[in-house]
Amino acid sequence: MVLIEGKNWCTKHNHEIDYELVHEIAPDCPESRHGCAECPYTTYKVFKDGVEVQGKSTQDLIGIAVNEFYEQQDPAKPKYTGD
Repeated sequence: MVLIEGKNWCTKHNHEIDYELVHEIAPDCPESRHGCAECPYTTYKVFKDGVEVQGKSTQDLIGIAVNEFYEQQDPAKPKYTGD
């Protein structure tokens, strides 16, 4: 089974925006901006099985995972295109 996750990410601290980042690693950073939502260091990253995937959306990765699954079942079947 393929695990696809999307995470809010802080590029300043190179860490997922979660309880640990906000309350333990950098407690004064979110307070100065009233949270992470308007911070210029906030981005969104997509991970497939725990590895960051560059330039892919979550929807793209779901299509890739579906294709990989069907190729394992029957390589002769046509690929899923998302249409």
